[in-house]
Amino acid sequence: MSKRPNILLIMADQLRQDALGCYGNPDVKTPNIDRIATMGVKFANGYTVLPLCSPARYSVLTGKYPRTLGLVTNNEHVDESMDNFVRRLHDSGYKTGCFGKMHFTPVYANYGFDAMRLSEQNGDGWKIDDYHKYLEEQGLTDWWDLWDQQFEYRKDAPDIYWETYGAKGSDIPEEHYSTTWTANQTIEFIRNQSEDTPFFAWMSFIKPHHPFDPPAPYDTMYNPDELTLLPNEDAWRDKPLLTANGSDPRMGYFDAREQTDEHRRKVMALYYGAITHIDHHVGRVLDCLQDKGLLENTVIVVVADHADYLGQFGLYLKHPNIPYDALAKVPFIVAAPGMAQGETSDALVSLVDIYPTLTELAEQTSEPSVEGISIKPLLQTPSLSVRNCVTVESGRVNAVRTQRHKYLRSRDADIEELYDIEEDPFELCNIAGEASARLVLEAHRKIYDDAFSTV
Repeated sequence: MSKRPNILLIMADQLRQDALGCYGNPDVKTPNIDRIATMGVKFANGYTVLPLCSPARYSVLTGKYPRTLGLVTNNEHVDESMDNFVRRLHDSGYKTGCFGKMHFTPVYANYGFDAMRLSEQNGDGWKIDDYHKYLEEQGLTDWWDLWDQQFEYRKDAPDIYWETYGAKGSDIPEEHYSTTWTANQTIEFIRNQSEDTPFFAWMSFIKPHHPFDPPAPYDTMYNPDELTLLPNEDAWRDKPLLTANGSDPRMGYFDAREQTDEHRRKVMALYYGAITHIDHHVGRVLDCLQDKGLLENTVIVVVADHADYLGQFGLYLKHPNIPYDALAKVPFIVAAPGMAQGETSDALVSLVDIYPTLTELAEQTSEPSVEGISIKPLLQTPSLSVRNCVTVESGRVNAVRTQRHKYLRSRDADIEELYDIEEDPFELCNIAGEASARLVLEAHRKIYDDAFSTV
């Protein structure tokens, strides 16, 4: 059996950190992801680098920030020849595969994968990927997803799609749903691997990204009336970054101006259903590893590319794309052989840290220009820290999160917000204008200027 560890990177799309049981959610059931947390270290302060699919994923791949890569939108990409951790693993003898939604451009851009079985959602990927070919073979079309994701079909979306904010049980049977298909491809890859050769598998789910449409029975698993609502309080009215352009921020992808608690609960019920569906199939992959005797020698990472407002501040999805914790804070769990188990770390960590961490755990070196920091020391001693801040960026607003505070500033105007995350974890009270916060504000301005001086 290979002494170097196998690596399984599990990525969900648009998954809030606080939507998992192991992170304290009182309603959602995620026993398998919770199990991974007991096998390793759960990071309470895990952050994306930019709350948008492609830039975040390319930062994971390359270990560099979007501002360095020149990425702001989902339509940009990095050259296939650029250094990345997958190619480093591949060239060192790992069998490598990616399964599910990668959001690469072009769709099958190969950054060092031996196997690519894709289930894309946005853009033209759905026209040529493996999953949609599979659906066609089954005589199935996911109209709800096409209305949601493709401009040429969205004009034909029925009224119920807009009235429910895209929340309805899927017409695709569970056995043919993208979540199931992605897990099946990953399991097949793992089953076919030799015990003498280490593997890397990137299992990347489309969900719980909108539309919020889990298949039966997950679409009715949660009673909306029993769910705990996120703090809302119409705090968006007091956020200068949300109201800077004079328009109502609730007029985003969906018109959420008339939303009610009933709407929020219905969306949450289906969002949670999609998460539990993912969790079920994570359990199947864990069982596969256990059956092959590989579980104890496998590094398992659970992350998301970004999160979702989910009704917070009266908003849904990720627009406007401002890096509040509602969008920027993501699950970040790492279980590795010989490392701490069942621990929680308060250290600040970022998606950009995945490259150097995985290469070190695989006994490989990182490209010197990598901007992430290996968090292997935190897996050994969770009480340590490796940095004093993390940065999150977007096209219009950048943010700096230190251990206690969060500072946001617009890139095109002198607008700033400051939050005491310890006292105000949902960022409801902007203290940037308070005299008592002047020194903290000045300190964070300097950290921000140093971090984004080249942007």
